[in-house]
Amino acid sequence: VIDLAWRVAMENHPHDSICGCSVDGVHEQMESRFQRVAELAGAHLERVAWDWARAVAVPQQGFGRGAGESLVVWNPNGAGPTEVDALIEADVPVSRGKVKTVHLRDAEGRRIPARAELVEPRAGAYDWLLPPHVLEMLLPGLTGDFAGAHLREVCMGETGGQLTLDFRLARSPSGFDAEPVKRAILGRLEEGGIEEIRVRGQVLPRIRLRFVDDLPGHGLRVYRIAPGRARRGKDRGELESERRPDGGVRIANQVWSVEVAADGRVGLSNRVHGVHIEDALRVVSEGDRGDEYNFDPVPGAVCVERPDRVRVSLGAASESEVSAVIAAKYRVPAELAPDREARSGSSSVLPVTLRIRLVSGLDRVDVESRVDNTARDHRLRLHLRAPFTVKRFEVESAFEIAERPIDPPRNAFGSESPSE
Repeated sequence: VIDLAWRVAMENHPHDSICGCSVDGVHEQMESRFQRVAELAGAHLERVAWDWARAVAVPQQGFGRGAGESLVVWNPNGAGPTEVDALIEADVPVSRGKVKTVHLRDAEGRRIPARAELVEPRAGAYDWLLPPHVLEMLLPGLTGDFAGAHLREVCMGETGGQLTLDFRLARSPSGFDAEPVKRAILGRLEEGGIEEIRVRGQVLPRIRLRFVDDLPGHGLRVYRIAPGRARRGKDRGELESERRPDGGVRIANQVWSVEVAADGRVGLSNRVHGVHIEDALRVVSEGDRGDEYNFDPVPGAVCVERPDRVRVSLGAASESEVSAVIAAKYRVPAELAPDREARSGSSSVLPVTLRIRLVSGLDRVDVESRVDNTARDHRLRLHLRAPFTVKRFEVESAFEIAERPIDPPRNAFGSESPSE
């Protein structure tokens, strides 16, 4: 499977294709190949992960009361505070399309704040009553697949003369071995006294789970998912999230404080080192009359770096993270003028959304951008301001680290009017 995935991936690696310098038809075919690679490798990884996770002995004690499903986390990197961001299928409480508040516990009873978002709800609720002889006929055909889903676990219970089989189902393959379950069910039926069998099944919800913990390097740790908050009261572990009287917002964790003004300007402050960066993020649109390889600025064209309209808000806050959202609309020239010597007089509205996120216990500021690119012939970049003056920069090349000047003179590339 992996060999096949690599062969498909390498079909996308001719120089111009992988550098984004081909025509649209080539890129459309590349998208299909990348999707196929993701499906092949993802399915294989899920099977390997399940085989590996089943080999881990999960402690039965130490997690505290109320702890539920177990979660095995492998850290392929060095030790230290690490954010875990995973898609899992788990039996967690869901209400009105949202996962109720949960946290994680380790074998030492520590409580770790977490954020869980519903990706796909529960599905396919089954509840059947069968006579014993019908179940005996159906059992030989029971495999890891059931009703279009995959078996994760089968729980067997008994009340009076009724045998209850609860099938926990998942959308992703789990490598479930049905043979021991079938032997246990047949063994109970042979003992007699069972008048009917109740078969219940439901596909578990798929959730996105994020949390931060001090993980061991190149090792694993086992957690259990528990309902409710990790901490009591309103304490969010030094996370702060507030609206300001001037229409802006402020978020903070133990290391960083982010202030977003009503006009969308962002200020970053490092609370440990006392460094402040004013106007730290800018979205900048520049006219581009270059070819598919090179940026060529339009002479005399003004860069657009301030939005026409801005709406600033706070994102959903939890024990583990806070966020600020900047929804801006930029008015930019629609394209180049016909002579390619200037940007056109007509304009387009460019919607841009920036989500700035801080996680408890993590020395990092995450920025997620979403852009609906409605204009042509421009270069759109996110400018990040540094808290120091840069005098040079170093560039990685094939066989060396080359040092380049920040502002080279016009003749630095061989002539006053270089071709590139």
